[in-house]
Amino acid sequence: MAVEAIVEQSTPDVQHLTQPYPPSWMDHLIALIERLPGPAWLFYVLLLLALILVNNALQWWDGTLPLGTFHRVRITDPFYLVYSLALIHYLNSVALRALEDFRPAMEIDELAYARLRYELTTIPARGGLVTLGIGAILGILIVSATPADFGVFAWSSVVTLIFEGVVIASFGAATLVTLLYHTIRQLHLVSQIHRRATHIDLFQL
Repeated sequence: MAVEAIVEQSTPDVQHLTQPYPPSWMDHLIALIERLPGPAWLFYVLLLLALILVNNALQWWDGTLPLGTFHRVRITDPFYLVYSLALIHYLNSVALRALEDFRPAMEIDELAYARLRYELTTIPARGGLVTLGIGAILGILIVSATPADFGVFAWSSVVTLIFEGVVIASFGAATLVTLLYHTIRQLHLVSQIHRRATHIDLFQL
């Protein structure tokens, strides 16, 4: 019992050392995708196809497009959203593999290594909220300035307006801004990790 009490008391401290900040909305979303059955790439392909279908189907419903036809722009609109989300997921996987390969070159214990893994693949919650807010504002501004580019017209339904403004424009812009933030932050961390390399032998690949 005494040992269990000590473990329970030490767990929050260990978690704080390895997870110094809460994860962002993007990390929660990626974690949810990883828990789904099947490979992640299949989910992204199905998501892209579903968004393309819905994006065009709403135009059929509004009478903007003939039933069964697909508009080129309505096909490419969802690509930016899915691409940004999938690229963040992929970059995290690559970063973990690279860190594992690079570990022998560093003087680092298990706790420090676990913290590096977390920081390298996890966006801070506050930073994620900022990118989400910026993306939402950009999306609203873009749709307001050029509604026809998003298939929004005076006769468009409320569902079309919400889908184009919230999902395609705002959430799409949020994923792009988050990708930019994630990439800059990850490259900065990679630079810091390289400075920790102390066990480098040019004769031992």
